[in-house]
Amino acid sequence: MKNKGIITLLIVLLTLPILAIDRSSFEMSSMPTIGVNISGYVRHPGSYRLILGDNLITAFELADFDEESLLQELPKELILTKSIPLVRSLDSDTDKYKEYQSLRNVKITRNGAEQSYDLLRYLRLGDVSQNPTLKDGDNIFVDVSKDFVSVWGCVGHPGYIEYQEGDSVAELIALAGGTLPGAEVSVIQHSIYQSESKSYDAQIIDLNSDGGRIISAGDRLMVPYDTKYHSRKGVTLSGRFVHQGEYLFSDGDTIWDIIQRSGGILEDADIHNAVMINKAFNSETDYELERILQAAPLHLTPVEYSYQRTKLRQISGRYSIDFAKIIESEGKEGDVMLNDGDYIYLPLKINKVYVSGQVKNPGFVDYKEGADWKYYVSEAGGFAKNRMIIGGNLIQAKTGNWVKLSKKQEIQAGDTIFIPEKTGYSFWPEIKDSITILASAITIIVGINNLIK
Repeated sequence: MKNKGIITLLIVLLTLPILAIDRSSFEMSSMPTIGVNISGYVRHPGSYRLILGDNLITAFELADFDEESLLQELPKELILTKSIPLVRSLDSDTDKYKEYQSLRNVKITRNGAEQSYDLLRYLRLGDVSQNPTLKDGDNIFVDVSKDFVSVWGCVGHPGYIEYQEGDSVAELIALAGGTLPGAEVSVIQHSIYQSESKSYDAQIIDLNSDGGRIISAGDRLMVPYDTKYHSRKGVTLSGRFVHQGEYLFSDGDTIWDIIQRSGGILEDADIHNAVMINKAFNSETDYELERILQAAPLHLTPVEYSYQRTKLRQISGRYSIDFAKIIESEGKEGDVMLNDGDYIYLPLKINKVYVSGQVKNPGFVDYKEGADWKYYVSEAGGFAKNRMIIGGNLIQAKTGNWVKLSKKQEIQAGDTIFIPEKTGYSFWPEIKDSITILASAITIIVGINNLIK
């Protein structure tokens, strides 16, 4: 019985789509239809059967249906988007039908009378009078666009728009999607095309007073953006601040001001190794460094090699400030004004020195004030057997600089001591070759002296 129930359910599930299709077909066949013809610059001109009550846009979409686009694996939202030219954004793929179809002058001939409709006004401005209901026997003709104007800048749909005689500045900006927040409509640039010289005469106009100005084919409108519109300056605090995050500030605000606003710093903050950079400067590409990195090391000059090492070791865009002085003096000494995009990182105070490289037990060693580098190497178990006899570096946490180890070099908490290994390079081949060359030179000199005698 159980198997019979499962089989019955499967039969029902398989039958439902068939019933749905038959019902759908029945409903379609029972609806009154009309026949229209569409010709001109469309992808599929011809005769179409539409449902009574369909509008011009429906016939237009059927005649401009692009089968190839449906074969591509596109996101669902793009497939559902109406394939209407001059409506998509500028980054849509190029299509000659979308670029040159005359949307603004679609002609319908009905009972011998011709009427033009502006579909772009319907699509952009919602003017339903430009999307009429079709009737049986209508003939639709889509022409090729002859002239264009362009509207750029702070508008909803920047780009080229088909030109119609009598278009005004306000009309074209509206067809371009209207102005966006931040648009400065009082200084719109109207570039008037001079057909004789094939150049432009630029004029500044105000949309409020000059919106009725008539535009000519080939003209260009540019709506600028007001840089100060909702402008803000921000600094990001990260690390051992009481309240981390991005803070907005005003002109004249300083590091100490923003620290106070964040609630101050925590007791375990390492104020001596704080880092402050400007993100905008830090993200800029160093083209000289890129060039040097792509060059072969043997072709680098000493200055280029030094530049490469320094740039890779140090943080780009870092401020040269004494953060500890600002904190300890409560902003009275060393304080500096903030810039937009600043980033301040306050690390956790570890109070240790990191010993790495060729030592027996590399790792953190407790910081001891006044101790030299040998003390930390000793605490790390001493040298390993394959260490380089001469050499070693101190990597300063505060600056990122590499400094040669010496007894006079002061070591701070957070610094790193690096002991390099032997390179495996031997000077004996060079010494042997030098001796051979020297012996040959002496033999030649002695031979010449004997000949002279």
